[in-house]
Amino acid sequence: MVIISSGCSAPAQKQVPTTQMVTEKPTQKVTVKPTEKPTEKPTEKPTEKPSKKTADYLGMSLDELKELFGSNYEDVHVNESGNTKFIAFAKSQPLEFGLSAKNEKVLYIMLHDCSQNVTLYGDFKSNMTGKEVLAQKGDFSINNQFSELDGAQNVSISFNDGTVIAYDWYGDNYQSRHAERVMLYQPAMVQKNEGGSDTVQEQSSQSAEYNDVNSPYQLYANILREKGKGKFNLIYIDEDDVPEMIYFKGSAHSDKVSVYTITKDGAAMYVDDFGSYGTLFYSERNNRIFGYMGMEPNEELERKLTFMLQDGKAVHPSDFSKYPVSTAYIDDGYQVNEENITAMLKGDLG
Repeated sequence: MVIISSGCSAPAQKQVPTTQMVTEKPTQKVTVKPTEKPTEKPTEKPTEKPSKKTADYLGMSLDELKELFGSNYEDVHVNESGNTKFIAFAKSQPLEFGLSAKNEKVLYIMLHDCSQNVTLYGDFKSNMTGKEVLAQKGDFSINNQFSELDGAQNVSISFNDGTVIAYDWYGDNYQSRHAERVMLYQPAMVQKNEGGSDTVQEQSSQSAEYNDVNSPYQLYANILREKGKGKFNLIYIDEDDVPEMIYFKGSAHSDKVSVYTITKDGAAMYVDDFGSYGTLFYSERNNRIFGYMGMEPNEELERKLTFMLQDGKAVHPSDFSKYPVSTAYIDDGYQVNEENITAMLKGDLG
């Protein structure tokens, strides 16, 4: 009756539950799914419209602007020369776009409301104070000038790709506040798409006039030889047949334009520096020089920034009638060297 041994086999089967099944489940729960969601969200970000920097709009066509901001826009104003028309979209505020009348490409970008934080180019913002603008460091040049004539503080930044940011302040304490106006442009693009300069060289073919030691051209030649470097050109500002000479103080687009004229007693006279960023706006043979560019000034500003030549000096006119605008660009100037001076004296300049 040895039946007791069969009862010992049952407990041995109860030891079958093993820890292998317990360790398998945790390894299955470790899943990669949580890491998939963060990678999906960045790809769902909308494409950036408008551009990362305001300068990206330069050179765009009107159709490209419509794709970004919609088809509804309003005309802000047209330059008196008719070369540029400024428009604004409701969705582009505070930006205004200066379009070439030739091909409707963006030549200028203007901000009259500079209080908003708009990225212009690199680290430059529209609402920077003058102190913040001047403190910037990088691969660009900064030019800071004050005009005694119109009381404007002009700070321009020129980048290697030809882009220029021009900040304008009117009044005191420019270092502690944002500018009244900011403009972006590329001088080479403006010149190409506006059809070139309106400067005129209508010189007499009679060489005796140019070789005369008292001729305007000899007087201008003496000034240029004294300067030794820079760029110059001849234009007609007032009503007579004797040209004025414009001289650029360097190669930077931010340089103002020096104007020289011949007085009634036959002397060559330095008038003053005008314009901004190597560009002079004037009305040919109507005796007007305009200190503003790319904007429609109010009456007070227009009176401050409009000048005429009077006996070798710049004075404010009493008549503010509208005149056609001519443009002289720094890029159209002739290098000051003996070859070009001789060409001027012979009447062969340009």
